[in-house]
Amino acid sequence: MKTKHIIFSLLLAGFAVSCGRSTSSINLEMAHNESAHHILSPGLGWLGIIQDQEVHMFYFTRSYTWEVDNVHPFAIPEKNDGLLGMGLGSIGVVSNGALHLYIQDQGGKWTQDERYNLELPRGYRRIFTVKQEWELAYVAMEFDGRIQFYYFDEEQGLWLQDETATFILPQGIEDYFSMGNMTIAIVSDNKLGLYYLHTEGNWTFAEDYVLQLPENRLAVIPFEPGIIAVMEPWNNSKRLQFYQLDISSDMWIIEEAMNFYLN
Repeated sequence: MKTKHIIFSLLLAGFAVSCGRSTSSINLEMAHNESAHHILSPGLGWLGIIQDQEVHMFYFTRSYTWEVDNVHPFAIPEKNDGLLGMGLGSIGVVSNGALHLYIQDQGGKWTQDERYNLELPRGYRRIFTVKQEWELAYVAMEFDGRIQFYYFDEEQGLWLQDETATFILPQGIEDYFSMGNMTIAIVSDNKLGLYYLHTEGNWTFAEDYVLQLPENRLAVIPFEPGIIAVMEPWNNSKRLQFYQLDISSDMWIIEEAMNFYLN
């Protein structure tokens, strides 16, 4: 597997952000990793930093810089059990055994859409988001090594379990998460591998898309469908470096211009 480095003609200054952590609100997808549980990926290219009971939203500009939206941070509800980046720019809040979805209206105000309330089943060990290119509200939950998928049916106005998509986790892996579009990423032996779901319900390991990860990584974070962020130590702080899977060329592309620096 080759890795292609994208080189830009512009000299780009890195964007650094202070990331003092909230003691009560975390990204549930990264709850197992203290280095990264304050980082959230709501979708639409947004990167969220959980700090002081708010999610501060950053976006990548056409000038190849990260900018913060100081006007519309997400105010985290006081009583919550954690957050999820739900895709398409939305945020999920888990509280009292249920998932509540918040979206921005046309004026940028965050509002709860009660249609998407989901009573969570008992006994799950981990919950994470399955981002789709053009659809909202897919989640997955692990039950003792078995991952079950749930989606919101717009016509029925109900959450339904996808009975054809159950995934059994391989033994001995370090971590797992969704790469979006019904693709599961696993981390093991300092490598990232992918499983794809076929239409007939079978999961296949994609041997051509194995990615060698940096040995000093602190976390691997799902960002958008087909894009991950790898957290590494950087001088006296930390850096997020973004990798995108280019299926057309069978390469993982390092998007060096997107480097995001954390104090």
